Amino acid sequence: MTIKIDIKEQYLAQFEALLKTLPVGAVEVKKTLDDEIDKRVEKYKSGKMKTTSFMVGLDEIRENLVSKL
Repeated sequence: MTIKIDIKEQYLAQFEALLKTLPVGAVEVKKTLDDEIDKRVEKYKSGKMKTTSFMVGLDEIRENLVSKL
């Protein structure tokens, strides 16, 4: 079962202490972006993610910035 819990900062230490009382492996704590990052990394590794070289489009951005000077 997966749940999301928002803990107020002032109670975080108490919540972490509660989690430590549970058996090892009973709870897996993930940070907020872990799932999204894992999904994107997997998509990138699979070769299905469209990627663009950093240099592509950089000239157009540079021209726009220079024209504003």
